[in-house]
Amino acid sequence: ARCRPPPMSSDPLAAARLAGVHVKSGPLYKRGQRRKNWLQRTFMLTTTHLAYLDGVKVKGQVPLAEVRAVAAANKDMARFNVFEVVCKGRTLYVQAETPEERDDWID
Repeated sequence: ARCRPPPMSSDPLAAARLAGVHVKSGPLYKRGQRRKNWLQRTFMLTTTHLAYLDGVKVKGQVPLAEVRAVAAANKDMARFNVFEVVCKGRTLYVQAETPEERDDWID
């Protein structure tokens, strides 16, 4: 299975909340897959998933079992504090505000 949005629910946050115990959450920037633009999303990490939301709508969810690596991005990007979440079939590029925040999400 590829990284995909969760099934729809009457409560958009329910899928993210029910997918494991909350570990951390906060605003980060995510690079779009097609347009390559950077948009702010609220990321929520649980013990089983990494979800990202646009307001209260879950835009995507990655099962941690499908994550192969999380590391500081080695690509030559015009942005600082970027890290990549490599999962089966897709790589998410995410930007934090500070190097410390980036490292905290990587750990």
